[in-house]
Amino acid sequence: MTSLIAPAYVELLIQLKRRYFPGPDPTMTMLQGTPLHAVKDTIRKYLFFFPANRLETQPDWYCLVKAIYSCIHADLKRLLPVVRTTQPDNSEMHSVVYVSWVNTSTANKGRAFFDNLLQDELQHLKNTEYNITSRKSVAENVYRLKTLLLDIGFNLIHSCDETSNIYFCLEDAGIPVSYVTPTDVRNFLQTFSSPDTSCHVGKLPCRLQQSNYKLLHSLKLLVDYCFKDIEEGEVKIEGLPLLITMDGMLQVFDSKRPKFLTTHHELISSRKEMFMNTLYLKYCNVLLKAEVAKNFDISSFGDLLGSVLPREVSNKSPCKMERYFCK
Repeated sequence: MTSLIAPAYVELLIQLKRRYFPGPDPTMTMLQGTPLHAVKDTIRKYLFFFPANRLETQPDWYCLVKAIYSCIHADLKRLLPVVRTTQPDNSEMHSVVYVSWVNTSTANKGRAFFDNLLQDELQHLKNTEYNITSRKSVAENVYRLKTLLLDIGFNLIHSCDETSNIYFCLEDAGIPVSYVTPTDVRNFLQTFSSPDTSCHVGKLPCRLQQSNYKLLHSLKLLVDYCFKDIEEGEVKIEGLPLLITMDGMLQVFDSKRPKFLTTHHELISSRKEMFMNTLYLKYCNVLLKAEVAKNFDISSFGDLLGSVLPREVSNKSPCKMERYFCK
């Protein structure tokens, strides 16, 4: 029974996808002038037809549902939506919404992950005292992080009750699916310079505003997420395109060209390119261990002092110092 019905049901899902999201490209649907909330409503209507196993499910139906999801995986059918938009929600009537259709392939390139970012953050909050305001702040930051991940090409499957059910059904069928983790995002970012990469950070080094991160706050959210589990084991920091220096230049962490990490960067204000932004201070020990950061000590200060002092102070002739100090 399952060998006949399961493929037929998968074909039904394919036809439903074509019905709700018509277009010539089975991997991408472009919707122009359609409000984002309307697209999400249509996605939920489509996903409603994916079967779900529950505690009260009859054994025959349970086996059939597993067979359907096994069939979806075996044929790598592109039935799961990743939703991107070119405009923020407050101008969605003028936006273009792109729905990428992904499969359950575990190949590194283009691999898609289920989204539990908000649930994960709220779970961490349970261990601390928090109120409605802090919960709202967490939700806003998670939304910004999701938007950034999607903007740089990370395949994050649209999150709703229906996709949560699909995740558990795929997992129950023995299919290797996973929720996104900091490791997954780091591995994705490491590919940004590959010729066939789907990671669209930008050509580095460049000014932060010229990259797809755009804002310092967005970069900070991404750094904090990628370093979230950094104390749990060995993490490869080398090559991650997550470093911004005090002059606003975005670049990779490079142990061959380590940057100073200190609160005293203003002492050498003309050499901002040599100092990491202070957002990395809480990761000081990890960055020093990875040798992508270095301490700013008295010896380093002495070596750089000549670059900020007036030229006449640097020559061998004696000069009066009073003129270089405020009276």
